Amino acid sequence: YNWFTTTKNTETTQMLIQTILNKIHPLKSFVYKKVEFIASSESSRAKLEVHIIPRSNSRPICSCCQTKGSCYDTQNKREFDFIPFWGISVCLLYSPRRVNCMVCKAVKIERIPWALGKSKICNVTRLFLAHWAKKMSWKETSRSFGFSWDTVFKSVKSIVDFGLKARSLDGVETVGVDEVKYKCGHKYLTLAYQIDKGKKRLLHIEKDRDTKSLDRFFNLLNPTRSKKIKVVCTDMWKAYLKSIRENTPQALNILDRFHIKKHLNEGVDKTRRKESNELLNSKKSAFELRQKEVRETTALKSFKKEKFNAVHELSNSRWTLLKNAENLTEFQSMKLQQLLKTQLKSVKAYLLVADFEQFWNFEDIDQARQFLEEWISKTMTSRIESMKDKAKMMRKHFELIMNWHRAKGLHSSGVVEGLNTKVKLTVRKHYGFRELETQKVALYHQLGKLPEPELTHSFY
Repeated sequence: YNWFTTTKNTETTQMLIQTILNKIHPLKSFVYKKVEFIASSESSRAKLEVHIIPRSNSRPICSCCQTKGSCYDTQNKREFDFIPFWGISVCLLYSPRRVNCMVCKAVKIERIPWALGKSKICNVTRLFLAHWAKKMSWKETSRSFGFSWDTVFKSVKSIVDFGLKARSLDGVETVGVDEVKYKCGHKYLTLAYQIDKGKKRLLHIEKDRDTKSLDRFFNLLNPTRSKKIKVVCTDMWKAYLKSIRENTPQALNILDRFHIKKHLNEGVDKTRRKESNELLNSKKSAFELRQKEVRETTALKSFKKEKFNAVHELSNSRWTLLKNAENLTEFQSMKLQQLLKTQLKSVKAYLLVADFEQFWNFEDIDQARQFLEEWISKTMTSRIESMKDKAKMMRKHFELIMNWHRAKGLHSSGVVEGLNTKVKLTVRKHYGFRELETQKVALYHQLGKLPEPELTHSFY
C-alpha cells in the first residue's frame, strides 16, 4: 500500500507506509517488512497490520540483563497496538525471539524496544493516549481512539510512574500546603505544591491531613532539600503547623490572608445567625401576645387570625455583611446603609472585620504589629463572643500572621487555591474516582508537570 504526496514541483510521488514508519518511528536492528490492510467487517474495524522482522545480522538482547546473546528459538506472533491512522487501527506484528543468555545462564525472552515487558501497547501509543487524556476524560479518550478505559489508564499510569522517577526535586524554595476533600465524610488529601515564580507544580499527595501526612512529604524531599525551603504557605491547621516547625524550622511560615479573612467572616456570620434568631423569637413573642389580646377583646365569630411577618432588620443580610464593599449589588448597598444606622452586634462585628483590612496595607512592620495588637485588644472588649474567639485565635498565631509582612506580601496561598480549583476540575471532568490510587495518578498527570519520554516524532 502506498502513501501519495506532492512535491514542490507539483509532481506526484509514491511513498510506502514502511518508509513513513521508518521516518517517524525508527527501530534499530528491526525492519518493517510489509503492511497489510484488513477490511472492516460486522465484528471488527478496519485495520493495518505492520509486520516486523529482525535484521539478519542482529542478535537479540536479553530482557533481564540487557546483554546480547544467541537466538534460541522464535515464539508465535504477538500484536502491539500502534497509534490509529485516519480512524484505522494499526498494529505491529512480531515474533519475539528467545535468547540463550550466558550471563543469566537461562533462556530469556528478548527485549522489545517499542514496548515494555509483556505490554501489548507500543510506547508511543501510551504517550499519545496520555497526552489526550490531559485534554479529555479517560472515557472520552478511549472512545475517540478505539481503546479500552483500562488501556488509557495503564498508559497514563506508566507515563506518571516514569515522570515521578525522572523528575528533579532540587531548587524547591517556596511550598504551598493545603487539603482537599476526596470522599464523602471527613476524608481528605494533603497536597503539597511548589509555588516558586515560574515553576508551579504538584509535588506530593498523601492521604489524611495529620502531621504524619506532611512528614512523609518532607521525607520525600530529604533533610538537605528541606533545609533549603525559604517560605511555606499554609492555613491554621494545627497538624501542618507542627510538621513545618519540626521539619523546616528555618522556613517562613505564612498564614494566608484568604484563610484569615475566611475565619473572620465565620465570626460575623455566626453573630448574625444568633442575633437573627433572637430578633425573630422576640418578634414572634410580641406577635403571639398581640394576637392573644385581640382574641380576648373581640367576639369569637368576628376574630380573624393575622398572618405572622417574619421580616426583621437582619433579613436577607448574610451576603451584605460577608461580601467586599466593591462587590455589593445596588440592593445590598442600600441594605448595608440601613444596617449601619443600627446598633446591632452583627454590624459591630462587620465593622471590626472591615477595620482589620487595614492590616495588609501597612508598609512598616512595626506599625502593622501595633495595629494588630490594638485590634485584638479592641475585639476582646467588644462583648461579641464569636469575634472574641477569633481574636484569641489571632493572638495565638500572632507571629505567623506577622510573617506576611516579613515576606513583604510577595507570597500567598492564592496560587494554592487556584491549583486546588484545578484539582476539583480534574475530578469533576472524570465524574469522580472510585479508587484513591486512580485519583492520585490523574492529579499527578494533570498538575505534576512531569517529564515524559522523548520521541523521534511528535504525534500530537
